Amino acid sequence: MGIEFDMPKAGERMGSHHLLLVGELRYTGRAPAKLLVYFDFFLMHVYEIHVPPSERGAEEGGRCTFRMGISTLGLPENARLDVRVDEAPSATLATIDMRRTRKTQRTHSKLQPCLLTGLGRSGTTKLMQLISAHPQIRANREYPLETRMAQYFMQRYYVSVSPAVHQPDYNIDNFFNRNWESMCGPCPYYHNPYSEGAFTESWYESNIVPVAEKELVESIEGYYQALGPEFKFRKSKRAHYFLEKYHPNFMPFLFGEFYPQGKEVFLVRDFRDMFASMLGFNEKRNSQDFGRKDSSSELDFLMRLRKSITQLSTSWTLRKRDALLVKYEELCRNESEVLSGIFDYLELPEISVFPATADEDLLAHQTSESSEASIGKWKQVLPKELAEACNREYAEALELFGYEVSRDFM
Repeated sequence: MGIEFDMPKAGERMGSHHLLLVGELRYTGRAPAKLLVYFDFFLMHVYEIHVPPSERGAEEGGRCTFRMGISTLGLPENARLDVRVDEAPSATLATIDMRRTRKTQRTHSKLQPCLLTGLGRSGTTKLMQLISAHPQIRANREYPLETRMAQYFMQRYYVSVSPAVHQPDYNIDNFFNRNWESMCGPCPYYHNPYSEGAFTESWYESNIVPVAEKELVESIEGYYQALGPEFKFRKSKRAHYFLEKYHPNFMPFLFGEFYPQGKEVFLVRDFRDMFASMLGFNEKRNSQDFGRKDSSSELDFLMRLRKSITQLSTSWTLRKRDALLVKYEELCRNESEVLSGIFDYLELPEISVFPATADEDLLAHQTSESSEASIGKWKQVLPKELAEACNREYAEALELFGYEVSRDFM
């Protein structure tokens, strides 16, 4: 199997925020169904391969052309894209090295984002409640503190200014799930094929993109400024940040580019305890959340979680220079000291009054008698087979974040 590109050419300069890939794929055996474009561990684009009806089902192989536009928004100054096929997603057919001038925010915003990035059952709900008590931070404090309006507006902006964006069909309740069977887009103006350098493309970038950027900032700011006065602890002080939970997908990269003054707090928990807490939460609520419903067994569920854990590890590695790492265990053992460090990172004065945490929803959210009792609980509740698998499959990520891997299970 091989791939050749007609576009882009080596050394070619592009004057837009997208990259057009045009070329031919040669394959043996049956035709692959999709081309996948990755940035590091993040799936950026899915292109469905169209094979002529006369060649479908052919075993001897063949060739097919492709043409796809990919947004470069959110990518670092020096980025590498890998092109793969669905049958062998770990095998890279081609690598594209690119250098881009990162765009900066054109519309001034009074509010900057504070991203709380982490995985489920890692303490994000507790930390959201604590941080959002600060009078200079805006957040929707309704349980389970997972209203993601800023991310909704960012996804809407991303779709409107990107070429044929085949990203997941995000919705306001659960749009961070990466269900590639459900696509949104493409933006009608960018519907392939289109003529490179055409008047429409140039006009759109010069006239519509700035309007979309302004609307993005005003929508986010309007929502969070309107939200503030309705909640406690929102008196007189001018807000500096809006706060939301983020999954370690590509969304934080977009906010990092558009809001260069924004902040990001990574919250991590021993992944063995996280997995055990997911099982306990599902049992307590008789549910199959966190992706369990798509898994054939608890062991399969454990293996599938490795993807999200790798995304978290990769995100931290790429963005740690400007971010703050908080460990769940330290938050449980020394809450005031951790919060002091967070507010220092945010350049905000400390506060001494926090909301009560013993409300009905948050109590139902817990799977242990206390936060302290949840630390190391995996050793008591996980069957040996699952404990062994956690130590084996999560070893690299555990060591990255400073957790000891139990060699007894290795």
